[in-house]
Amino acid sequence: MANFPPESDLAYSLQNALALSLAALLAYEDETRIIDQTRTWGLSECQFLSRDGTQGFVAADKSSILVAFRGTEAVAEDWLTDLDFPKVRGPRGLVHRGFLEAMETIWSELVETLRTFRTADQGLWLTGHSLGAALATLAAVRLEFETRFETSGLYTFGSPRVGDARFRRFAESRLGRRTFRFANYRDLVTRVPFEWMGYEHVGRVRYFDAGGALHEDPSAWYDFMVKEPVGDLFVEILGAGGLQQQQALARLRAMLEEYKACHAIERYVQLLTAAVEGETRSVLDWPP
Repeated sequence: MANFPPESDLAYSLQNALALSLAALLAYEDETRIIDQTRTWGLSECQFLSRDGTQGFVAADKSSILVAFRGTEAVAEDWLTDLDFPKVRGPRGLVHRGFLEAMETIWSELVETLRTFRTADQGLWLTGHSLGAALATLAAVRLEFETRFETSGLYTFGSPRVGDARFRRFAESRLGRRTFRFANYRDLVTRVPFEWMGYEHVGRVRYFDAGGALHEDPSAWYDFMVKEPVGDLFVEILGAGGLQQQQALARLRAMLEEYKACHAIERYVQLLTAAVEGETRSVLDWPP
């Protein structure tokens, strides 16, 4: 794997982004495959986490600890057709209830595994895609708030919004310079839950446009949000009833089919591979 463990400094790095996107992809595999691959990457310790539908893994060597959470495509589609995005009290603010409940199922095991694997002053890196990105964000904030574990870097891919303004302010005050959120063109999961529902994104955005070019200027992301009709469509769905609401929902589902490929973790890996090769022409050992 290219430059894994990630680079030791806390600044943004394309190599770090690619390495962690591959870890987010690996989180979708089964326990045996995850253990085998992390050993190939030189990570001698690995603990698979799985409880009540929440999955991920922790892997470590003498210099780094990696935490990756699995997402789920089915839930991603449910977010976009379910108009209920309830918030509950979380670490330093209000957060999406479903994300917090998913994290609670493995939290104790996660912290205990980190304590076991922390044998030196290793860097701690968190990542995830889709639901996994939301869980990685929550985990990073809880680790900063509730434990002595400091995060070296949080890189997420196709992340939904996780919490409210207070949650975002705390996260960015502690993690802002080490948190990077990748969004790919028409990945609609990155648009929900909506800002007008009281949710805000965490971290510095990195946005791939329609041609696959990577933008570090957040204006490209905001330009996309203005042009895309998804938010207006949800307002229409909420304000309508009967046949009009059903028609609006049908249009939303059609958009999901059109934009589904933009959300796939494989697409993020492909785009980052191209970005890294364009910068360094490195040869990757993924896929094996």
